[in-house]
Amino acid sequence: MAPERFRQLKDRYKNMKSGGGVLCVAALQLIVGIVLLGIYEGYKMLGSAFIFFNFLLSIAATVFATKAIEEIKVKQREEYNRLSVLSDTLQYEVSSSAVKEDRALFQQSLAAFITANEDPTTSPNFKSKVTDLPGPLFQLLEQTSPHRDQDLILLLLKVLKILSRRKDNRLQIGRQGIQSVFQHLSSIVSKPIAAEAANIILNVCYERASVALVVQCQGVETLVSCLSDSNADLQANAAGAIQSICFQEQGRKAVGDAGAVSPLISLLDSAHGKVRSRAVGALHNLSSDSTSIRTIRRSGGIPKLVALLK
Repeated sequence: MAPERFRQLKDRYKNMKSGGGVLCVAALQLIVGIVLLGIYEGYKMLGSAFIFFNFLLSIAATVFATKAIEEIKVKQREEYNRLSVLSDTLQYEVSSSAVKEDRALFQQSLAAFITANEDPTTSPNFKSKVTDLPGPLFQLLEQTSPHRDQDLILLLLKVLKILSRRKDNRLQIGRQGIQSVFQHLSSIVSKPIAAEAANIILNVCYERASVALVVQCQGVETLVSCLSDSNADLQANAAGAIQSICFQEQGRKAVGDAGAVSPLISLLDSAHGKVRSRAVGALHNLSSDSTSIRTIRRSGGIPKLVALLK
């Protein structure tokens, strides 16, 4: 019995060893599982912390970006307002002595004003409610030599063209201002300068009083002579000025008496669309006068006008 009992005990011991192994493996698996779970939970917490940190950074970045945009808008608004008023752009009173002190700075300021306001649809000055004072510019224009200072004169005329788009500025331009412009049309030294001068007269003559002054200064005859010039811009701007003048009865009579019909009809054959359209506009306003209608018909204007419709 002893050997048999020994075998039974031995088998039982083997079974116990094998069960203990399974228990050890299970325990080890449990420990590994707990560790992995801890690592996983830690990773989740770390990931959550990272995401939350990024979220805070995003909020901070948005706040700083919003402030930066607001600062840019404020600066742009300040620049817009500065460029809307000529005196603010120049930063000092316009005078010949100021120009002599720093001519380069003065011309740079004029150029900056022109760049910002050249296009009427986006011009800060055109939308501004602040009245400019163009008088000193006209005085400076009158004092400046067209032979020595053509660059400065061209800048002055461009600025005055911009200012004269507004009624409140046009009403400030009197006889002296108009005469200072016409001196660059009656004695042409530079075609671009003459073209800009005609542009100013085009704008100024939206006012009835200005038309009367142009007529009194024999400016109509000067503009009519410019219609026969070879420069297309000068032709177009002179025709545009005549178109403005002819909106008033006094202007139509003066233009008709100056013999403008024939050169205007000749411009209908121009290769430049702007020249043709301005000539048509001038003839249209002239046709409100019965005498001019007969002159247009006798000068062969009707067939040419009809041809432009095709």
